[in-house]
Amino acid sequence: MQIDLYLGFTSCRWHCLFCKQGEDLIYFPRPTYMSDPTQYQFFYFDTSDDLYSWIATTTYENIDTINISGNDPISWIELSLFLDILTEKYPSVYRTLRISNTRELDQKICTRIDAIELSLYWQTPEVQLAMTGTDESWDIFHSNLAEIRASHRVDVQLQTIFLYTNIAYASSILEYMLSLSGGQPIKIVYPHFMPRNMVHELIPKREFLQLLIRQVPKNILQKCIMNNIKPQISLTSLFYDTQE
Repeated sequence: MQIDLYLGFTSCRWHCLFCKQGEDLIYFPRPTYMSDPTQYQFFYFDTSDDLYSWIATTTYENIDTINISGNDPISWIELSLFLDILTEKYPSVYRTLRISNTRELDQKICTRIDAIELSLYWQTPEVQLAMTGTDESWDIFHSNLAEIRASHRVDVQLQTIFLYTNIAYASSILEYMLSLSGGQPIKIVYPHFMPRNMVHELIPKREFLQLLIRQVPKNILQKCIMNNIKPQISLTSLFYDTQE
């Protein structure tokens, strides 16, 4: 079973187009396997007390993966304590932390986690500012990546999201991310939610794939993983559509 623990937006300082600090979000249908509570469960926490209450009062027999994501409503010290409790209760569970570019990572976290996911949505300061509403996230991203590399024990997964604002730069963004990934594939995430006033930024899935095929060289796309894109969509038919 996979469990996603989604932390709130209380400490996020950025205004990313696909999130806007969690304001008035529209959630889209999730993949079928996420509807099976024996395979997947999702929990949202606004406070550290809620998080500690969950770990103290729930018990599972068949967890293999726990993903912690969101925008850090608790301090690194509190998160370290939670991870200690989590590891003691579920010692064999693979633990992934998905962190934002909001604040710099504490090295202690790297000793309590198996993998960390980092997101990058730009390759220039101008695109960075348009996507996140800040010019600080570039430095924080690279600082956190260096911190993870220094630990020599944590797996790193880089991921990105493409909207109309940055899709024209997809090739450059992915090429740059691959230069940082150490040979690991890049995860391209199609949004699971959008702020209501930003829905116009969301690219329909068929157009989204057509744009990627048209703009990104095949040798780069082959090193990417599509997340939240149904495998039934025929890339072959899209390829021919793109050539017309």
